[in-house]
Amino acid sequence: MKLHLTIVSSLVLVMSIVGLSPAEAALKAGETCPKVGTTEISPNGKGALVCLTVSGSRKWIFTPLPKGAGDATRQVKLWTATNAIPDDSLTRYHSQSSDAYVQERLTLAQQARDALVNQKTILTNQSSTLQAEIQGLPAQISTTQATVQTAEAKLDGPKREYQSLSSQASILGSQYASLDRARTVNLACELLEVFGVGGGCGTFNESNYFSVKSQYEIANSRADSAWQTYTVLYNDYKKKYDASVALRSRQNTARAELNKANADLGSVENAIPGAEAHLSASHAVIENLTNLKVTLAQFDAASARVRDLATKPLGSNWKKNFNQIARLQGVASLHQTAILEIYSAFRSQTGDLPDPQPTATPEPTPTPDTTEAGQ
Repeated sequence: MKLHLTIVSSLVLVMSIVGLSPAEAALKAGETCPKVGTTEISPNGKGALVCLTVSGSRKWIFTPLPKGAGDATRQVKLWTATNAIPDDSLTRYHSQSSDAYVQERLTLAQQARDALVNQKTILTNQSSTLQAEIQGLPAQISTTQATVQTAEAKLDGPKREYQSLSSQASILGSQYASLDRARTVNLACELLEVFGVGGGCGTFNESNYFSVKSQYEIANSRADSAWQTYTVLYNDYKKKYDASVALRSRQNTARAELNKANADLGSVENAIPGAEAHLSASHAVIENLTNLKVTLAQFDAASARVRDLATKPLGSNWKKNFNQIARLQGVASLHQTAILEIYSAFRSQTGDLPDPQPTATPEPTPTPDTTEAGQ
């Protein structure tokens, strides 16, 4: 608010210096004019509006009409005494020291915007991939389920075959174990009989023993083979069943991932306009700083020319000489107004840019007393 009031009061001061009321100045001075060299009498009759080229554009410049040579001289002195920018040192400080700040701000804004754009691309691709995957999963699940059912159906025959052979092997195994125990007992009895101990061992049917043993070994081998066949088929079924379960689980996971990707994408898309606006504002800050530097240089050049011409008497040809100075002063006044507007816009965009710190005045170094003690 303080800066705004300063600018408004400064503009009024500029207009009063060149002899225009605020309404007249807002209406004509500084506005675009049709053709360089065109001259119009101001509405209040106190001067003329001259069309000149200022900073590459055609602008109306107000030149006051003095009442005489003395009035012209006083007007020139007034210009040289008041031709300054409000808050001149602060304006020039920020003009000269803000390059690194505005460039860093632009770089950060560019990086932030680019990161969001890249993230949008990544999330868009991710969402499209997930959508395609989800659309294809039902067909894959259906196909896999069919293969599971087929693999499961193949288990019935081998399972029954194994169970039957295993039962036969178990029965023959019991018979073989019983005969093996009887044979062992008979062999022990015969051995004792050889040494004259015991007797009446009876006979043992070795042919039947080896027949049952052979049948048991064959049945056991066939049961093992049937188990291996069943195991291969079961492992195939288990693999296909696990794949079917994994696809169903992936379907749920993919849906959750798609929801998250779409939510993140929405957040990024909502953030991009703000990032674009910040980037545009950062470019505008650099543009304002550049314009401020250029306009300050133009103002200084025009003001220096006014001061240089003002050092010389207007002389007998005072009207021509005054008119030359008045035109230069009009150009300087336009630059001055532009500086106030540009600097105001620049500071409104750079509220976090610090003002210069006041320089502390060093305390004087005390002078040592060189007089001898007692004197």
